[in-house]
Amino acid sequence: VFTREGDVFGVTNFGDVVVFDRATGARLNDDLRLPGHVPPSSAVMPRPASVFGDGLVAEAIREWAWQLLAGGAMPSANTPAVDVETGRIFVAATSTTEGLGALHALDLESVGAGASRRVTVRAAFTTEMGPGSGSSPALSPGLDRVYVSDENGVFYGIDAATGAIDWQVDTRATSAAAAVGGNGDVYTLQAFGPALIALRDDGTVRWESELETLARARLPESFWLGEPVAIGNGNPTVVGDAVLVPVIYGYETHFFGRTIPWPVESTVVEVDAATGVGRRDLLDLPDDSTGITVVLADGTILSSLGTALTSGVAPLGGLADLLLPGDRRALRASGGLLLSRPAPPSD
Repeated sequence: VFTREGDVFGVTNFGDVVVFDRATGARLNDDLRLPGHVPPSSAVMPRPASVFGDGLVAEAIREWAWQLLAGGAMPSANTPAVDVETGRIFVAATSTTEGLGALHALDLESVGAGASRRVTVRAAFTTEMGPGSGSSPALSPGLDRVYVSDENGVFYGIDAATGAIDWQVDTRATSAAAAVGGNGDVYTLQAFGPALIALRDDGTVRWESELETLARARLPESFWLGEPVAIGNGNPTVVGDAVLVPVIYGYETHFFGRTIPWPVESTVVEVDAATGVGRRDLLDLPDDSTGITVVLADGTILSSLGTALTSGVAPLGGLADLLLPGDRRALRASGGLLLSRPAPPSD
């Protein structure tokens, strides 16, 4: 991320804090590693054997890529948040207490000028939370509160000045970045059930999304697999009065305590930010997102094609083709990045 002063700031997966001069690339800070333990691999999201296989991700980093997605096996797996007024930076990582995560608040001070300029990084506070770092931190519109979740789906509203926990609420939030609307509502992806949940700035639930109507408009009921479902599949993005979220339309089978997804279609859905009701399918994707939807000022949309869901269930593709209704086929993994531009107005 960029600091308030315009330097490049980052935290490695090992928890090492680095600050670079944006123009020259010169390292500006002394060595600093956030205090915290190395957690075990994610127990909430164990890696399916086929995920990122068939050359989608280099074999040497497949497990690392999955743990980065799931928030396991590394002290830091998320993107920092920057308070542009005070310059304070917030990082979700692990705690020194085994089994717990933490929100670290860091203050930066730039000293000197030119080639001799240095940046000092100091810890302002560390607030412990549940295991792992489920989400990247996000700031409220007033910059007075930080929102972050842990690996168990507990969401926290934390005072940005003191680190005190103002509230916490149990959700089914999955490992993904939350989005904050102009009214202070927090939107986050859920692992099971409704794709999105919206929390007010006091931690109470405003809504859980209703996307089933859109799912039923795209897919019929299946004799073998039941009613179609909408599975949240990427970080939400707030645009005006809408929340954009990648969604998989498909089916789910519940088998001996496990949920097996059958992905058929992938799309970015426009959700009413006030009610949680899906308005329309905005953009179809050739693969699952498992990541980020970026909307540029001219309406261009960049969509990651992360393949985590489609590659994870790839061995079931042939069976899915037999079970799916009509001539529908299971969504196949391709990976990549999709760039879409607004369609020109029709005459």
